[in-house]
Amino acid sequence: RSLRQVLLNLLMNGANACRAAGKPVRLGIDVLADGDRVQLIVKDRGPGLSTRELQRVFEPFYTTHSDGSGLGLYLSRELVQQMGGSLTITSDKESGTRVTIALPRKPEK
Repeated sequence: RSLRQVLLNLLMNGANACRAAGKPVRLGIDVLADGDRVQLIVKDRGPGLSTRELQRVFEPFYTTHSDGSGLGLYLSRELVQQMGGSLTITSDKESGTRVTIALPRKPEK
C-alpha cells in the first residue's frame, strides 16, 4: 500500500512537471532485480531540476509547483526508508528527472 502511494506521487509529479513545461506527458517505470535488491525507476521527460532544486527536494514544504504542498517527496522518501529502502533523484535539464527506489527483495516462497 505504501509503495503504491509513493509510485502514484512520483507519477503525478512527473506528469505535472511535463505539463508545466508545456511538454507532452511522457513517463516510464523500469523494474530491475539485482541480487537481494529491487530497483523501481520512475522517469519523466519534463524540464528537469536545477542543482539547487535537487539539493532541496526532500525538505518538508519545499516545492517547485505553484499548487504543491512540498510534502510529497519528503513523505515518499520516509515511506521507502521505513520499508528498508532508499529513494534517490537525478535530473538533467535536457532529458528530465529520474527517481530510483531501491528496496530489499523479498525471498520467494
